Amino acid sequence: KERWSNQTSMYDIYKHAANWYHEQLLKSGNIEILEYAKKRWLTLDTLKNFSIWYAPNSWELWNSLTSMWISEEILLESGIFVWKRKDKFNGRLIFPIANFTGNIVGFTGRILDIGEPKYLNSPASKIFNKSEILYWLHLAKSSISKLGCVIVVEWQMDTVKLHQAGFTNAVGISWTALTKEHIRFISRLTHKIYLCLDSDKAGINATFSSLDSLLGEEIDTR
Repeated sequence: KERWSNQTSMYDIYKHAANWYHEQLLKSGNIEILEYAKKRWLTLDTLKNFSIWYAPNSWELWNSLTSMWISEEILLESGIFVWKRKDKFNGRLIFPIANFTGNIVGFTGRILDIGEPKYLNSPASKIFNKSEILYWLHLAKSSISKLGCVIVVEWQMDTVKLHQAGFTNAVGISWTALTKEHIRFISRLTHKIYLCLDSDKAGINATFSSLDSLLGEEIDTR
């Protein structure tokens, strides 16, 4: 039981939750998820390759985690649940967020129907700080180094679409502007960045905030 009292427990919780969400996507009763993916031009291979899963309206994830001797306090601290048994991401498509080394540290849930918020994100935690995380960087880094540049987009879906189209050096900033911490990770791999954020007000603001962070850096920005 003492094993769950340190930082490793958070990684284990998110890894287990991601595997559980994976199982839900492929259940026959969730065929509407695959239909939604088709409308967004996402193939089944893409869903699998990017570990895009599904969170149903269920208490089963909570029960599965508590059966592993994880305390309710730590489960609530993880940010996956809004209260006991209630999954924060119920009814959403799940995008696991991994850190530079590939450990899952958070989730983004995208609504399937019309509604707000369109994207729901994990809160900051012991293992997750959005100012340090770039979506898919852990698997795009070899391509970024090889191609000598990185394409930075705003959301997970943008990143997935670009990879599916062959732009394997794309990463997402996950609902924030490019930060000094992001740039530090990128500069290990390349010194050329293409900013490709949305053209709405939020995207324009994020673009200018990103440019502020890039000032003074030895980065070729396009």
